[in-house]
Amino acid sequence: MQNYKLLIDYDGTLFKGWQRQSKVRSVQGDIEVALSTLLNRPTDLIGCGRTDASVHGKNYVANFLTASDIDLKQFRYQINRILERDIFIRSITEVEEGFHARFDAVSRSYQYFIISEQDPFLNRYSYRSPYELNKDILDACAALILEGEDFASFSKTGSDNTGSRCKIFNSFWEYKELRGNHHLIYNVKANRFLRGMVRLLV
Repeated sequence: MQNYKLLIDYDGTLFKGWQRQSKVRSVQGDIEVALSTLLNRPTDLIGCGRTDASVHGKNYVANFLTASDIDLKQFRYQINRILERDIFIRSITEVEEGFHARFDAVSRSYQYFIISEQDPFLNRYSYRSPYELNKDILDACAALILEGEDFASFSKTGSDNTGSRCKIFNSFWEYKELRGNHHLIYNVKANRFLRGMVRLLV
């Protein structure tokens, strides 16, 4: 069996998250349909982790196994032609058969954007805060997150998480101005995240 790793970018606005679900659109579901079409057999896609509804992905790692030999350049071109424009396969590379996108991942990173004014070009990708936020308090809170180990309080109720302990590697805010709009960007990197954890941290 050949094992192929994908780097994927996607706009999550119209998806109910990464994970395949019945009767609703998911990133995994859309790509599996495209893979199965090109390979002429049902093909499972393994993702590096789940993302919630309307969360976007950049350089998201996934892999699939197949007995078919693939022309990587041609296959990437074909799958991007099949997929809707809110998913883009950035690269396809052959990897060792034992590679597993989820279990081999050592960290995941999120960014959460907050803007000061409505902007039709940014609204899909940002939260607009009606309040003036205190940067000093935000920085102090971000630093406290680094000291945490058990994040059960920052997980949605009813989640099927296997444990609530996470190792946070980075937690900090950036302050930028783009298109005349003030941006607050929360950056967090960890070995794993619980369901809904980043939104609840913010």
